[in-house]
Amino acid sequence: MSRIIVDLSHPLDDSTVTYPGDPVHYSCCNAEGKGFSLERNEGANLHSLSIGTHTGTHIDAPGTSCLMIVRSRQQVEWHDLQPFHDHIARAGATKSALVLRTGWSKHWNSLSEYRAHPFLSGDCALQIVAAGIRVIGLDTFSPDETPLPDGPLTAADAHVALLGAGIPIAENLRLDDLDGVWTQEDDDAGRWTISLLPLRLTALDGSPIRAVAWRG
Repeated sequence: MSRIIVDLSHPLDDSTVTYPGDPVHYSCCNAEGKGFSLERNEGANLHSLSIGTHTGTHIDAPGTSCLMIVRSRQQVEWHDLQPFHDHIARAGATKSALVLRTGWSKHWNSLSEYRAHPFLSGDCALQIVAAGIRVIGLDTFSPDETPLPDGPLTAADAHVALLGAGIPIAENLRLDDLDGVWTQEDDDAGRWTISLLPLRLTALDGSPIRAVAWRG
């Protein structure tokens, strides 16, 4: 079987959406004092890059695949994952990662739509912890509800349950390219491997990652 590699990371550019209140992505080599520029005859192009640790596809530090299509701002309960309970149990038994695909990657370029993603209830997150999952990944801003503009703060029950159990959370995965490639049979047979490599940052709360999955 030939190897298939799928990039699960969103590109970072000036249009990258960020979680409400997070620092925006910034990259520049043309402004004075912000890197070097061939246009200014400085011998090279060198960008100044400034991003938050939770920008784009990233992983939350603590303090294979599961298909699920759900609705806007739906709270996902453990019983909603019933068709995948056996799959989650097998992943937990082998101390594997669980990737929850909601289909929300398609809204990545629209902040108003992307922030209306489905989210896990606290009990659902606790059941995932109890199953033995070691890492969880999602194609949304967060496993918790993202607050609306000028709305009240939302609970962080899923973060508390997952990070409290030492389970890193990979957020904003780009899973659309798995269409026509991923199959339940391949996944059950352990033919897929996922890599979520953070920058080697010391004593921080998270990091952008280059997420890649491959089969074969």
